[in-house]
Amino acid sequence: NIRSLDEISREQAEVNSDLGQKKRAIDDAEETIKGYLKEYGSLEDLFLLTGNKKHQLQKLTEQIDALGDPPEPYETADAFIKDYEEKQVRLNSLNNTLNEARLKRAEIEAKAPETSVEELMEELKEREKDFEKTLRKGKAIACIRQAIEQVLSEVDSSTPDSLKERLENYISYITEKRYCKVEIDQHLPDKFIRQDGCTLPYELLSEGTKDAFSLALRLSMAEMFLEGTDGFLVLDDPLVDLDPDRQKRAAELLKRFSDEKQIIILTCHPGNAEILGGKTIEFTT
Repeated sequence: NIRSLDEISREQAEVNSDLGQKKRAIDDAEETIKGYLKEYGSLEDLFLLTGNKKHQLQKLTEQIDALGDPPEPYETADAFIKDYEEKQVRLNSLNNTLNEARLKRAEIEAKAPETSVEELMEELKEREKDFEKTLRKGKAIACIRQAIEQVLSEVDSSTPDSLKERLENYISYITEKRYCKVEIDQHLPDKFIRQDGCTLPYELLSEGTKDAFSLALRLSMAEMFLEGTDGFLVLDDPLVDLDPDRQKRAAELLKRFSDEKQIIILTCHPGNAEILGGKTIEFTT
């Protein structure tokens, strides 16, 4: 059979197209080979490297097979690896959070006072003790004030002057005349006048002077209202908060008072008992 010219032309075009594709494939392969040769050296070196890689792959495969099944509850190694990677990400996040917290703590500690928490707690306890002590004193003074008001309401008008005179004598002696006068307001001592003329309200007196005033007031009241009776006076640690000099002077006043009226003094301080003298009765628990 004789083929037509068109048929032959189409076949030739197909052959030429296929030939062009194969030439391009050959060119690409040659370029790839050139790249391999450039990277790995000769063809023999490439074959040798390939053999080494196959050997390494075989060893790794044997090691993987020797590992056996993945740990429970993982069914596959991929599941185990995935969970491990997720936990590693979580661990890194927690470490970052921990580092940030440490930095914040360092900043806070740098701004914190030098006093430790333990020292602050100890100071708080001491302040609470001081507060309770002051509160007890305040309640005692309030009771004294109430008692004075009640008693004064029942006595004649000359009583406040008598109380003022006695109180001034006692407070002047205990303070070595540093305070020598008092002002009375509504039958009660309100202000205290120093030797230099300065007048101070009770609230501005020092703690030691307040204690001295408290003792002087009790002695004044007792001296005035026990006069002509067989009564006695009971005091609880009247010297404990006075300084040594005022303790001695207050003890002298108490001894003078005891010449006229019996005094019972309660104290847990042997030193105060020694200063006061008199008959000592010890109680033990």
